[in-house]
Amino acid sequence: MKTSVSWVQFLSRNRTGIAVCVLVFLSFLHLFFALRTHVFFSGDDFAVLAYIRAHTALDMTRTFLTQGDIWGFKKILGYLFFTAIFRSFGIQSLFFLLFNHLLHTINVILVFSLVSALTKDRLTGLFSGLVANRLYLFYFSNIHEYLALFFILISAWLFLKYPGYLYLSGLAFLLGLLTKEITLTFLFLMLAIVLLRKYSLTRVIPFICLSFIYLMFQALPFISRLPVSPDHPYRLGFPTWGNWLFYLNFPAIFLAVAIVIFRRRHTALPVLLGYLAAILPVLFLVNRREIYYQYIPTSFLAVLFGLVLPRISAKSIPVYLAAALTLGGRSLFPPVAFRSYPNWQLVSINNALTVIASNLASRPGSVNINLESLPLERDARLMLGSQVVDLFLPPALSADYVFNYNRDTHVLSAVKKSLH
Repeated sequence: MKTSVSWVQFLSRNRTGIAVCVLVFLSFLHLFFALRTHVFFSGDDFAVLAYIRAHTALDMTRTFLTQGDIWGFKKILGYLFFTAIFRSFGIQSLFFLLFNHLLHTINVILVFSLVSALTKDRLTGLFSGLVANRLYLFYFSNIHEYLALFFILISAWLFLKYPGYLYLSGLAFLLGLLTKEITLTFLFLMLAIVLLRKYSLTRVIPFICLSFIYLMFQALPFISRLPVSPDHPYRLGFPTWGNWLFYLNFPAIFLAVAIVIFRRRHTALPVLLGYLAAILPVLFLVNRREIYYQYIPTSFLAVLFGLVLPRISAKSIPVYLAAALTLGGRSLFPPVAFRSYPNWQLVSINNALTVIASNLASRPGSVNINLESLPLERDARLMLGSQVVDLFLPPALSADYVFNYNRDTHVLSAVKKSLH
């Protein structure tokens, strides 16, 4: 009897620590899956590698602060962190994976901490953390999304925990704006905190002013941007029905609104608006549909349900089950790789590198390597097309050559630097 009582006391006293350990373990399962499936550079990662290799950190900072990306946005911090990892560890994918995983785990814990503090219920916070952990991004260039969400959540946490030190939250908010423009949605989360804690609305004014200055700074580059071709991945157009269905979780939205109306939790509505605001811009991308655009909105949904759901009890379990089903069901939990699985994109990359290395070793002069007959998967084509193949070859082979890949003829030319 004493043993059972002591265990109950231990669990009661360490509820926060146990919840954090559960979330860390569930987050680790994503990392384990990535390792078992041999996650490697993929998609946009190769274009980012090409960009950071061609520019110094100072060049990138100057370019982004004066010109920005295609829309004029100043999302420089993600590139700087990516560059720091690349300069320190080269193309060792494990370090990119670990850094992004660390950010994701911190984000999940911040969602748990934020909801637990606002509701004073750790179990509800644990459910929100579970929802936030649902979506895990495997592109290394998704460092932008991981960092942006981190700054949104740390800004909200500082705003809640240290209301007398608004400059701390403001600094994190500013860093978020320099990471990804979607950090502006923090204003909705902050408004919900103000309403829930009955803070004075004057606390919001500095953040609104900062947002206004940021938007004014962005207005001219956005308005004066050059038109793009119809097949450009960032072409804007009227949102298609496919985009609405892909990005918006309508069952979860309807359930959340129903709970808000039934339980009169109207103070949580700003979080719902934040979710919609985070989704709205990508609805207009008619040629691009990526799951990573849902990463930040997913955490808004996690916080929203944490604020509107009742405390966990026998009566409320059906409501939690309904919420779990609308938020993904089984996909709320990480996938499990019971054995190692081949990454066919990586296999294709290695096949291309083997052919290239063999040609360079057997023909020591300048050489044209025809890869047309070699079946190449998407990532192998992106690696070659981004002109970064030398980064993935042994330095002893690649150091003496200048490479150029022709996408039309599928020929990789390797010219001796002494002849270039």
